[in-house]
Amino acid sequence: MSTSDTGTTPLRQSNKEKRRQAILSHAIALFGSQGIEATTMEQIAEAAGIGSATIYRYFPTKNDVVVAAVIEAWQEQSQHYLPQIESPNFAKLCGQAQVRYILGIFIDLYDYAPDFLWLLMAFDSYTRGSGISREQLDDYQQVIIFLKGYAVAALEKGCADGTLYLSKPPELVYFTIFHTMLSLTSKLICQGDILEMDSWVDGREELLLLRELLLRGLSPEPTGEVKPPAAAAVKQV
Repeated sequence: MSTSDTGTTPLRQSNKEKRRQAILSHAIALFGSQGIEATTMEQIAEAAGIGSATIYRYFPTKNDVVVAAVIEAWQEQSQHYLPQIESPNFAKLCGQAQVRYILGIFIDLYDYAPDFLWLLMAFDSYTRGSGISREQLDDYQQVIIFLKGYAVAALEKGCADGTLYLSKPPELVYFTIFHTMLSLTSKLICQGDILEMDSWVDGREELLLLRELLLRGLSPEPTGEVKPPAAAAVKQV
């Protein structure tokens, strides 16, 4: 069947995709500036330069555009890191170095993509009472879990090459360390300036320290013992 039979030409399909991308780009911007809850479909349509009726041909409900926008934001961020993770040079690194790099993604997001982290926190809050379907959340999950395979493989490689020690299954370790990094990163971005004491230390330094603590906890010497300081190092009072 030719394109004339279906009524869809390459140019028409291209224009349709460009319009869809414009809707998502403006939706992401509006979600970031005024919040997901406060943003209406009409506002998104106006920002994208299309009619209110047109946006519903692309996204039947607000939840559809919200999920698609957050998925789009995740995919855009992942493109900054996948080329490196999938490169031959990355494959040559030991397991610990691979895990260090992957954990460093959170530090990069803190430095260069705070708006993205704001969007994630806003989306998590929005989903609690929005009626977003399980199917839509499954689509979102398939996108955000892109790092899991690489991280678990890095943890397993570290065990094999002796640079890491895991006392628990790699998948459990993955979720634990990544939730820990994400929690601190999100806290620093979304709530990092509430109290005066929040400014007493540098947020980036906190993240760097957390990464080192996590890697130290995965070190190949799981003694769990706290050794007393050497006698010469103890200051007498």
